[in-house]
Amino acid sequence: MTLDLDTFLVALYTLVDDLYREKIMPLLPKRPGPPGLLADSELLTLALLCHWGVWKSERAFLRWAHAHLMPYFPSLGSQSRFNRRVRHLWCILGMLYRQSAQTLASPSPYRVMDPTPIPVCKVVRWRKSPFRGKAAKSWCAAKKEWYFGFKLFLAVTPEGVITSAALLPANVGDRPGAEEILCQEQHPCYLADKGFCSPDWEREWLGTYNVNVLTPPYRNHKRAWPEEYCRRMSGLRQMVEVVAAALKGTFRLEQHGAKTDTGLWARIAAKLAAYSLAQCINKAYHRPLMAFATLCSW
Repeated sequence: MTLDLDTFLVALYTLVDDLYREKIMPLLPKRPGPPGLLADSELLTLALLCHWGVWKSERAFLRWAHAHLMPYFPSLGSQSRFNRRVRHLWCILGMLYRQSAQTLASPSPYRVMDPTPIPVCKVVRWRKSPFRGKAAKSWCAAKKEWYFGFKLFLAVTPEGVITSAALLPANVGDRPGAEEILCQEQHPCYLADKGFCSPDWEREWLGTYNVNVLTPPYRNHKRAWPEEYCRRMSGLRQMVEVVAAALKGTFRLEQHGAKTDTGLWARIAAKLAAYSLAQCINKAYHRPLMAFATLCSW
């Protein structure tokens, strides 16, 4: 069943407002001054909605919102005001995806861990990039090209729920990236590819975090697995590739358009939250968790 726009907006706003009031607001310090004309829950709903792939940019979304959503959000202001408030709430966007993931993630024997590239500009323009000194150059094996940007490390359940994420410079290795994930959560078992393979790191992770990170050794290694085990592991790890494809397709992960650190963090957090809350809506309407393309009839 595909939801109409009214039903989808009500479902999304209800989820955001419930999570914000019950889980997030008690953790926030009281802010000085009068509240904004657009409530935080309304602003967060719009900030999530604009990252669906229907619109090519935030500017295009706000033009559409002013034309179609004013009855729902009569206090929607200018683009500059909207952008300032969203950047101010970037931490809350990150909390939204974590809280929604906790409600979605069911007990499972393992998590799957892997990075995905987040370019910020063409390699030839890296010297003029506002992220110079923070981002880095790296090789993308999937596209067979160099890029300048970051890596987004993800940990997902077998059903495709994102439980942890870490944004690091693109030249950071997979093993230090795994360390960032394990600092956020400690599931008993993680599946990863050969880039994470290291007996020393695996022993350290087991001793420090009490987790097992299973990686298929290289074929010429003395610990090499039988071919059948490698194929089985590859099949189980495909879910993280499906999640990354959904983030880049439906939620335009690579087309973030960020020009500042805060803008990038806010956009990445919003895309993760939009992904998780879309799964919550799918679950509420007894739809497959990963059915994003048919969720709403725009």
